[in-house]
Amino acid sequence: MKKHIGIFAALLVCMMLAVTAFAAETVVYVNDGGTGDGSSASSPLGDMTEAINKIANGGKVVIVDTYTCADEFHEPAHKGDIVISGGNYVFTNGKYNRWFLEGPGGTTFENITFTYGEGATALFVGQFFDLTFGDGVVTPDKGVYVLGGYQYAENGPLYDAPKYDADSHITIKSGTYHAVSGFSRGASTEEYTGTSHITVEGGTISTVYGAAINGSYAMNSEINVKGGTINNLKAAGDMTRRLNGNSVINISGGTIGLLSINNVMGTATVNYTGGSIAMAEKTVEAAVQEFVVDGTATLVASPDVNVKLISLFFDKVEYTGGGAAATTAPAATTSPAEVTKATTAASSKDVAVTGATEKVEKPAVTEGSDVSAAATEPDATTEPEATTEKKEETTKATEKTDATEKTDAASATTPAATEPAPASEGGLGVGAIVGIVVAVLVVIVVVVVVIVKKKK
Repeated sequence: MKKHIGIFAALLVCMMLAVTAFAAETVVYVNDGGTGDGSSASSPLGDMTEAINKIANGGKVVIVDTYTCADEFHEPAHKGDIVISGGNYVFTNGKYNRWFLEGPGGTTFENITFTYGEGATALFVGQFFDLTFGDGVVTPDKGVYVLGGYQYAENGPLYDAPKYDADSHITIKSGTYHAVSGFSRGASTEEYTGTSHITVEGGTISTVYGAAINGSYAMNSEINVKGGTINNLKAAGDMTRRLNGNSVINISGGTIGLLSINNVMGTATVNYTGGSIAMAEKTVEAAVQEFVVDGTATLVASPDVNVKLISLFFDKVEYTGGGAAATTAPAATTSPAEVTKATTAASSKDVAVTGATEKVEKPAVTEGSDVSAAATEPDATTEPEATTEKKEETTKATEKTDATEKTDAASATTPAATEPAPASEGGLGVGAIVGIVVAVLVVIVVVVVVIVKKKK
Protein backbone atom coordinates (compact mmCIF):
# COMPACT_ATOMS: atom_id res chain seq x y z
CA MET A 1 0.00 0.00 0.00
CA LYS A 2 2.75 2.43 0.93
CA LYS A 3 4.48 1.65 -2.37
CA HIS A 4 1.37 2.58 -4.34
CA ILE A 5 0.84 5.77 -2.33
CA GLY A 6 4.42 6.83 -3.10
CA ILE A 7 3.88 6.23 -6.81
CA PHE A 8 0.72 8.31 -6.87
CA ALA A 9 2.37 11.10 -4.86
CA ALA A 10 5.08 11.26 -7.51
CA LEU A 11 2.40 11.38 -10.22
CA LEU A 12 0.70 14.25 -8.38
CA VAL A 13 3.95 16.23 -8.28
CA CYS A 14 4.43 15.69 -12.02
CA MET A 15 0.90 16.85 -12.72
CA MET A 16 1.40 19.98 -10.65
CA LEU A 17 4.60 20.79 -12.53
CA ALA A 18 2.79 20.33 -15.82
CA VAL A 19 0.01 22.68 -14.71
CA THR A 20 2.58 25.29 -13.63
CA ALA A 21 4.35 25.09 -16.97
CA PHE A 22 1.04 25.37 -18.83
CA ALA A 23 0.21 28.51 -16.84
CA ALA A 24 3.53 30.16 -17.73
CA GLU A 25 4.04 33.86 -18.47
CA THR A 26 1.66 35.32 -21.01
CA VAL A 27 3.47 36.89 -23.99
CA VAL A 28 1.73 39.23 -26.42
CA TYR A 29 3.32 40.65 -29.59
CA VAL A 30 2.73 44.14 -30.98
CA ASN A 31 4.00 46.10 -33.98
CA ASP A 32 3.12 49.05 -36.22
CA GLY A 33 0.33 48.02 -38.54
CA GLY A 34 -0.35 44.78 -36.68
CA THR A 35 -3.75 43.22 -37.37
CA GLY A 36 -3.34 39.84 -35.69
CA ASP A 37 -4.33 38.54 -32.29
CA GLY A 38 -0.90 39.11 -30.70
CA SER A 39 -0.26 35.42 -30.13
CA SER A 40 2.97 35.33 -32.17
CA ALA A 41 5.54 37.53 -33.86
CA SER A 42 3.89 36.77 -37.18
CA SER A 43 0.46 37.81 -35.89
CA PRO A 44 1.07 40.96 -33.81
CA LEU A 45 -1.48 43.38 -32.44
CA GLY A 46 -1.29 46.97 -33.63
CA ASP A 47 -2.14 48.69 -30.34
CA MET A 48 -0.08 48.85 -27.13
CA THR A 49 -3.10 49.47 -24.91
CA GLU A 50 -4.79 46.32 -26.19
CA ALA A 51 -1.56 44.38 -25.72
CA ILE A 52 -1.23 45.44 -22.05
CA ASN A 53 -4.90 44.65 -21.43
CA LYS A 54 -4.19 41.08 -22.52
CA ILE A 55 -1.49 40.72 -19.85
CA ALA A 56 -3.29 42.65 -17.11
CA ASN A 57 -2.65 39.79 -14.67
CA GLY A 58 1.05 39.81 -15.48
CA GLY A 59 3.12 39.03 -18.54
CA LYS A 60 5.21 40.48 -21.33
CA VAL A 61 4.60 42.64 -24.40
CA VAL A 62 7.18 42.14 -27.15
CA ILE A 63 7.62 44.75 -29.89
CA VAL A 64 8.42 42.72 -33.00
CA ASP A 65 10.21 45.53 -34.85
CA THR A 66 8.89 49.08 -34.32
CA TYR A 67 5.99 50.57 -32.39
CA THR A 68 5.24 54.27 -32.89
CA CYS A 69 3.30 56.32 -30.34
CA ALA A 70 1.96 59.65 -31.57
CA ASP A 71 0.38 60.64 -28.23
CA GLU A 72 1.25 60.62 -24.56
CA PHE A 73 0.89 57.01 -23.54
CA HIS A 74 -1.12 56.13 -20.45
CA GLU A 75 -1.00 52.49 -19.44
CA PRO A 76 -4.31 50.76 -18.84
CA ALA A 77 -4.68 49.43 -15.30
CA HIS A 78 -2.93 46.11 -14.70
CA LYS A 79 -2.98 44.08 -11.48
CA GLY A 80 0.12 42.08 -12.32
CA ASP A 81 3.67 43.13 -13.12
CA ILE A 82 4.28 43.70 -16.82
CA VAL A 83 7.40 43.76 -19.01
CA ILE A 84 7.75 45.79 -22.21
CA SER A 85 10.52 44.29 -24.32
CA GLY A 86 12.12 44.06 -27.74
CA GLY A 87 12.25 46.26 -30.79
CA ASN A 88 12.14 50.03 -31.09
CA TYR A 89 9.59 52.27 -29.33
CA VAL A 90 9.33 55.62 -31.14
CA PHE A 91 7.95 58.76 -29.47
CA THR A 92 6.48 61.19 -32.01
CA ASN A 93 4.34 63.40 -29.78
CA GLY A 94 6.79 66.28 -30.05
CA LYS A 95 6.53 68.59 -27.04
CA TYR A 96 5.39 65.99 -24.54
CA ASN A 97 6.88 62.56 -25.22
CA ARG A 98 5.65 60.78 -22.11
CA TRP A 99 4.86 57.31 -20.79
CA PHE A 100 2.62 57.24 -17.68
CA LEU A 101 2.48 54.15 -15.46
CA GLU A 102 -0.86 53.06 -14.09
CA GLY A 103 -0.42 49.87 -12.06
CA PRO A 104 -1.09 48.70 -9.45
CA GLY A 105 1.40 46.19 -10.85
CA GLY A 106 4.90 47.36 -11.69
CA THR A 107 6.32 48.06 -15.15
CA THR A 108 9.72 46.90 -16.43
CA PHE A 109 11.42 47.86 -19.69
CA GLU A 110 14.14 45.53 -21.00
CA ASN A 111 15.99 44.85 -24.25
CA ILE A 112 14.27 47.81 -25.90
CA THR A 113 15.38 50.95 -27.76
CA PHE A 114 13.61 54.29 -27.27
CA THR A 115 13.95 56.98 -29.95
CA TYR A 116 12.42 60.36 -30.75
CA GLY A 117 10.59 60.80 -33.99
CA GLU A 118 9.95 64.38 -32.91
CA GLY A 119 10.91 66.50 -29.94
CA ALA A 120 14.04 66.31 -27.84
CA THR A 121 12.89 64.98 -24.46
CA ALA A 122 10.94 62.09 -22.99
CA LEU A 123 9.48 61.44 -19.55
CA PHE A 124 8.64 58.19 -17.83
CA VAL A 125 6.20 59.09 -15.06
CA GLY A 126 5.91 56.45 -12.34
CA GLN A 127 2.90 57.92 -10.49
CA PHE A 128 4.13 55.96 -7.43
CA PHE A 129 4.00 52.57 -9.17
CA ASP A 130 7.14 50.44 -9.40
CA LEU A 131 9.27 51.36 -12.43
CA THR A 132 12.31 49.37 -13.62
CA PHE A 133 14.69 49.88 -16.53
CA GLY A 134 16.24 46.44 -16.78
CA ASP A 135 19.06 45.10 -18.92
CA GLY A 136 19.42 46.05 -22.56
CA VAL A 137 17.63 49.41 -22.49
CA VAL A 138 18.90 51.99 -25.00
CA THR A 139 17.77 55.61 -24.66
CA PRO A 140 18.78 58.86 -26.38
CA ASP A 141 21.88 60.42 -24.84
CA LYS A 142 19.99 63.48 -23.60
CA GLY A 143 16.63 64.68 -22.41
CA VAL A 144 15.29 61.52 -20.73
CA TYR A 145 13.57 62.03 -17.36
CA VAL A 146 12.41 59.33 -14.94
CA LEU A 147 9.99 60.35 -12.17
CA GLY A 148 8.83 58.24 -9.27
CA GLY A 149 5.89 60.58 -8.65
CA TYR A 150 3.94 62.94 -10.89
CA GLN A 151 4.49 65.48 -13.64
CA TYR A 152 2.62 68.72 -12.98
CA ALA A 153 1.14 71.04 -15.60
CA GLU A 154 2.12 74.68 -15.72
CA ASN A 155 -0.98 76.00 -13.99
CA GLY A 156 -1.81 73.27 -11.53
CA PRO A 157 -1.89 69.56 -10.68
CA LEU A 158 -2.54 66.93 -13.33
CA TYR A 159 -4.28 64.53 -10.98
CA ASP A 160 -7.69 64.39 -9.32
CA ALA A 161 -6.58 62.30 -6.34
CA PRO A 162 -2.79 62.40 -5.83
CA LYS A 163 -1.23 59.85 -3.47
CA TYR A 164 0.56 62.12 -1.02
CA ASP A 165 1.75 59.40 1.37
CA ALA A 166 2.91 56.78 -1.17
CA ASP A 167 6.46 55.50 -1.66
CA SER A 168 8.12 55.46 -5.06
CA HIS A 169 10.35 52.67 -6.42
CA ILE A 170 12.76 53.18 -9.33
CA THR A 171 15.44 50.74 -10.50
CA ILE A 172 17.97 51.57 -13.22
CA LYS A 173 20.13 48.81 -14.74
CA SER A 174 20.88 50.27 -18.18
CA GLY A 175 20.25 53.30 -20.39
CA THR A 176 21.22 56.99 -20.40
CA TYR A 177 19.18 59.53 -18.43
CA HIS A 178 19.22 63.27 -17.92
CA ALA A 179 17.50 63.12 -14.54
CA VAL A 180 16.03 60.53 -12.19
CA SER A 181 13.79 61.94 -9.46
CA GLY A 182 12.21 59.97 -6.65
CA PHE A 183 9.26 62.34 -6.39
CA SER A 184 7.49 64.76 -8.73
CA ARG A 185 8.39 67.44 -11.26
CA GLY A 186 6.80 70.73 -12.24
CA ALA A 187 5.41 73.86 -10.58
CA SER A 188 3.83 72.75 -7.32
CA THR A 189 3.78 73.42 -3.60
CA GLU A 190 2.39 69.98 -2.76
CA GLU A 191 3.82 68.12 0.23
CA TYR A 192 4.56 64.39 0.02
CA THR A 193 5.13 62.27 3.11
CA GLY A 194 6.37 58.98 1.63
CA THR A 195 9.87 57.71 0.84
CA SER A 196 11.53 57.57 -2.55
CA HIS A 197 13.49 54.37 -3.22
CA ILE A 198 16.02 54.61 -6.05
CA THR A 199 18.38 51.78 -6.98
CA VAL A 200 21.09 52.23 -9.61
CA GLU A 201 22.86 49.10 -10.83
CA GLY A 202 23.99 50.33 -14.25
CA GLY A 203 23.49 52.95 -16.93
CA THR A 204 24.56 56.59 -17.02
CA ILE A 205 22.64 59.34 -15.21
CA SER A 206 23.39 63.07 -15.24
CA THR A 207 21.59 63.78 -11.94
CA VAL A 208 19.80 61.64 -9.38
CA TYR A 209 17.41 63.51 -7.08
CA GLY A 210 16.12 61.89 -3.92
CA ALA A 211 13.40 64.53 -3.75
CA ALA A 212 11.49 66.59 -6.32
CA ILE A 213 12.43 68.75 -9.31
CA ASN A 214 11.06 72.28 -9.85
CA GLY A 215 8.44 72.08 -7.08
CA SER A 216 6.85 70.08 -4.21
CA TYR A 217 8.19 69.08 -0.81
CA ALA A 218 9.21 65.51 0.03
CA MET A 219 9.82 63.50 3.19
CA ASN A 220 12.47 60.75 2.97
CA SER A 221 14.79 59.24 0.37
CA GLU A 222 16.72 55.98 0.16
CA ILE A 223 19.22 55.71 -2.69
CA ASN A 224 21.20 52.53 -3.40
CA VAL A 225 24.11 52.72 -5.83
CA LYS A 226 25.49 49.33 -6.83
CA GLY A 227 26.87 50.18 -10.28
CA GLY A 228 26.60 52.57 -13.19
CA THR A 229 27.76 56.18 -13.52
CA ILE A 230 26.11 59.14 -11.80
CA ASN A 231 27.49 62.61 -12.47
CA ASN A 232 25.62 64.26 -9.59
CA LEU A 233 23.83 62.45 -6.77
CA LYS A 234 21.61 64.70 -4.66
CA ALA A 235 20.03 63.50 -1.44
CA ALA A 236 17.16 65.97 -1.93
CA GLY A 237 15.93 67.94 -4.96
CA ASP A 238 17.10 70.84 -7.08
CA MET A 239 17.63 74.35 -5.71
CA THR A 240 15.42 74.73 -2.59
CA ARG A 241 13.50 71.48 -2.98
CA ARG A 242 14.02 69.85 0.39
CA LEU A 243 13.55 66.62 2.29
CA ASN A 244 11.55 67.32 5.43
CA GLY A 245 12.71 64.00 6.84
CA ASN A 246 15.83 61.87 6.42
CA SER A 247 18.09 60.55 3.68
CA VAL A 248 19.93 57.22 3.51
CA ILE A 249 22.43 56.64 0.69
CA ASN A 250 24.07 53.23 0.32
CA ILE A 251 27.04 53.14 -2.06
CA SER A 252 28.56 49.71 -2.77
CA GLY A 253 29.63 50.16 -6.40
CA GLY A 254 29.51 52.43 -9.41
CA THR A 255 31.06 55.83 -10.04
CA ILE A 256 29.76 59.10 -8.57
CA GLY A 257 31.09 62.47 -9.72
CA LEU A 258 29.54 64.65 -6.99
CA LEU A 259 27.84 63.37 -3.86
CA SER A 260 25.66 66.21 -2.60
CA ILE A 261 24.06 66.03 0.85
CA ASN A 262 21.71 68.91 0.15
CA ASN A 263 18.64 70.35 1.86
CA VAL A 264 18.08 67.48 4.29
CA MET A 265 16.05 68.81 7.20
CA GLY A 266 16.46 65.66 9.31
CA THR A 267 19.51 63.40 9.21
CA ALA A 268 21.58 62.10 6.30
CA THR A 269 23.47 58.81 6.47
CA VAL A 270 25.87 57.64 3.76
CA ASN A 271 26.98 54.00 3.95
CA TYR A 272 30.06 53.77 1.72
CA THR A 273 31.47 50.28 1.13
CA GLY A 274 32.54 50.26 -2.52
CA GLY A 275 32.63 52.12 -5.81
CA SER A 276 34.15 55.60 -6.11
CA ILE A 277 33.19 59.16 -5.21
CA ALA A 278 35.16 61.96 -6.90
CA MET A 279 33.65 64.93 -5.02
CA ALA A 280 31.40 65.60 -2.05
CA GLU A 281 29.52 68.50 -0.52
CA LYS A 282 27.04 69.31 2.20
CA THR A 283 24.67 72.20 1.48
CA VAL A 284 21.55 73.84 2.82
CA GLU A 285 19.95 76.64 0.82
CA ALA A 286 19.42 79.82 2.81
CA ALA A 287 15.71 79.87 1.95
CA VAL A 288 15.10 76.57 3.78
CA GLN A 289 17.52 76.83 6.71
CA GLU A 290 14.77 77.66 9.18
CA PHE A 291 13.13 74.28 8.51
CA VAL A 292 16.18 72.25 9.58
CA VAL A 293 15.42 70.13 12.65
CA ASP A 294 18.72 68.24 12.83
CA GLY A 295 20.96 68.60 9.79
CA THR A 296 23.55 66.03 10.85
CA ALA A 297 25.31 64.15 8.07
CA THR A 298 27.00 60.85 9.00
CA LEU A 299 29.44 58.87 6.88
CA VAL A 300 29.71 55.15 7.67
CA ALA A 301 32.68 53.81 5.71
CA SER A 302 34.28 50.47 5.05
CA PRO A 303 38.06 50.16 5.65
CA ASP A 304 38.30 49.20 1.97
CA VAL A 305 37.39 52.67 0.65
CA ASN A 306 39.36 55.91 0.76
CA VAL A 307 37.45 58.63 2.58
CA LYS A 308 40.28 60.97 3.60
CA LEU A 309 38.93 63.88 1.58
CA ILE A 310 35.18 63.37 1.51
CA SER A 311 35.08 62.71 5.26
CA LEU A 312 35.93 66.37 5.83
CA PHE A 313 32.41 67.34 4.86
CA PHE A 314 30.46 65.12 7.21
CA ASP A 315 29.54 65.97 10.78
CA LYS A 316 30.25 62.45 11.94
CA VAL A 317 32.37 59.65 10.50
CA GLU A 318 32.23 56.01 11.57
CA TYR A 319 34.08 52.97 10.26
CA THR A 320 32.69 49.48 9.94
CA GLY A 321 34.80 46.72 11.42
CA GLY A 322 35.74 48.58 14.57
CA GLY A 323 37.35 51.69 13.11
CA ALA A 324 37.41 54.82 15.25
CA ALA A 325 35.17 57.76 14.52
CA ALA A 326 36.99 60.57 12.76
CA THR A 327 34.81 63.37 14.08
CA THR A 328 32.30 63.95 16.82
CA ALA A 329 28.70 64.61 15.97
CA PRO A 330 27.64 68.21 16.70
CA ALA A 331 24.59 69.08 18.71
CA ALA A 332 21.35 69.22 16.76
CA THR A 333 20.63 72.69 15.46
CA THR A 334 17.88 74.60 13.75
CA SER A 335 20.41 77.11 12.37
CA PRO A 336 22.81 75.20 10.15
CA ALA A 337 26.04 76.63 8.88
CA GLU A 338 25.57 79.03 5.99
CA VAL A 339 28.70 77.95 4.14
CA THR A 340 28.64 74.98 1.79
CA LYS A 341 31.74 72.94 1.04
CA ALA A 342 33.03 70.79 -1.78
CA THR A 343 36.10 68.68 -2.23
CA THR A 344 37.66 66.80 -5.12
CA ALA A 345 39.76 63.68 -5.09
CA ALA A 346 42.58 65.70 -6.62
CA SER A 347 42.70 68.41 -3.98
CA SER A 348 42.02 68.67 -0.26
CA LYS A 349 41.51 72.43 -0.36
CA ASP A 350 37.98 73.50 0.62
CA VAL A 351 35.93 75.32 -1.96
CA ALA A 352 33.50 77.66 -0.25
CA VAL A 353 30.15 78.43 -1.85
CA THR A 354 28.14 81.15 -0.24
CA GLY A 355 24.77 80.22 1.14
CA ALA A 356 24.18 83.28 3.26
CA THR A 357 22.27 85.19 0.59
CA GLU A 358 18.93 83.82 -0.47
CA LYS A 359 19.04 82.82 -4.11
CA VAL A 360 16.46 83.96 -6.65
CA GLU A 361 15.08 81.06 -8.66
CA LYS A 362 14.94 81.20 -12.43
CA PRO A 363 11.50 82.15 -13.76
CA ALA A 364 11.10 79.18 -16.09
CA VAL A 365 12.18 75.59 -16.38
CA THR A 366 12.52 73.55 -19.53
CA GLU A 367 12.25 69.81 -19.98
CA GLY A 368 15.63 69.71 -21.65
CA SER A 369 17.43 71.89 -19.16
CA ASP A 370 17.17 71.55 -15.38
CA VAL A 371 17.93 74.50 -13.16
CA SER A 372 20.58 72.60 -11.21
CA ALA A 373 24.23 73.36 -11.84
CA ALA A 374 24.83 69.81 -12.99
CA ALA A 375 22.29 70.02 -15.80
CA THR A 376 23.87 70.98 -19.10
CA GLU A 377 21.32 69.93 -21.69
CA PRO A 378 20.02 72.61 -24.10
CA ASP A 379 16.52 74.02 -23.78
CA ALA A 380 13.96 72.01 -25.68
CA THR A 381 10.37 72.68 -24.63
CA THR A 382 8.97 75.10 -22.12
CA GLU A 383 7.86 73.51 -18.88
CA PRO A 384 6.35 74.90 -15.69
CA GLU A 385 7.82 77.75 -13.74
CA ALA A 386 9.83 76.85 -10.69
CA THR A 387 8.01 77.72 -7.50
CA THR A 388 9.63 79.94 -4.90
CA GLU A 389 10.09 78.27 -1.51
CA LYS A 390 7.53 79.37 1.02
CA LYS A 391 8.29 79.64 4.71
CA GLU A 392 4.86 78.37 5.72
CA GLU A 393 3.53 74.99 4.67
CA THR A 394 0.92 75.32 1.97
CA THR A 395 -2.30 73.45 1.57
CA LYS A 396 -2.52 70.82 -1.10
CA ALA A 397 -3.89 71.93 -4.45
CA THR A 398 -7.00 70.07 -5.51
CA GLU A 399 -8.20 72.02 -8.50
CA LYS A 400 -7.38 70.95 -12.05
CA THR A 401 -6.39 73.95 -14.15
CA ASP A 402 -4.96 72.62 -17.40
CA ALA A 403 -7.46 70.59 -19.38
CA THR A 404 -4.99 69.68 -22.07
CA GLU A 405 -2.48 68.25 -19.58
CA LYS A 406 -4.78 66.40 -17.13
CA THR A 407 -5.32 62.67 -17.00
CA ASP A 408 -8.52 60.77 -16.27
CA ALA A 409 -9.49 60.55 -12.63
CA ALA A 410 -9.19 56.82 -12.94
CA SER A 411 -5.49 57.06 -13.71
CA ALA A 412 -4.70 58.47 -10.27
CA THR A 413 -7.03 56.30 -8.22
CA THR A 414 -6.70 52.66 -7.45
CA PRO A 415 -7.84 50.91 -10.63
CA ALA A 416 -10.68 48.46 -10.70
CA ALA A 417 -9.75 44.81 -10.66
CA THR A 418 -9.11 43.50 -14.13
CA GLU A 419 -10.75 40.24 -15.15
CA PRO A 420 -8.28 37.34 -15.41
CA ALA A 421 -7.03 36.66 -18.91
CA PRO A 422 -8.72 33.65 -20.53
CA ALA A 423 -6.75 30.54 -21.27
CA SER A 424 -6.72 31.32 -24.98
CA GLU A 425 -4.54 34.36 -24.27
CA GLY A 426 -1.60 32.28 -23.09
CA GLY A 427 -2.38 31.32 -19.47
CA LEU A 428 -4.91 29.51 -17.29
CA GLY A 429 -7.14 31.30 -14.82
CA VAL A 430 -6.90 30.44 -11.12
CA GLY A 431 -10.24 28.59 -11.26
CA ALA A 432 -9.05 26.37 -14.10
CA ILE A 433 -5.85 25.43 -12.25
CA VAL A 434 -7.75 24.59 -9.07
CA GLY A 435 -10.17 22.47 -11.11
CA ILE A 436 -7.32 20.47 -12.62
CA VAL A 437 -5.72 19.86 -9.22
CA VAL A 438 -9.05 18.70 -7.72
CA ALA A 439 -9.62 16.37 -10.68
CA VAL A 440 -6.17 14.83 -10.22
CA LEU A 441 -6.78 14.25 -6.50
CA VAL A 442 -10.15 12.57 -7.24
CA VAL A 443 -8.51 10.23 -9.76
CA ILE A 444 -5.82 9.28 -7.24
CA VAL A 445 -8.40 8.54 -4.51
CA VAL A 446 -10.43 6.33 -6.87
CA VAL A 447 -7.35 4.37 -7.97
CA VAL A 448 -6.22 3.85 -4.36
CA VAL A 449 -9.69 2.56 -3.41
CA VAL A 450 -9.67 0.11 -6.33
CA ILE A 451 -6.22 -1.22 -5.37
CA VAL A 452 -7.27 -1.66 -1.75
CA LYS A 453 -10.36 -3.62 -2.79
CA LYS A 454 -8.32 -5.87 -5.08
CA LYS A 455 -5.89 -6.66 -2.28
CA LYS A 456 -8.81 -7.68 -0.04
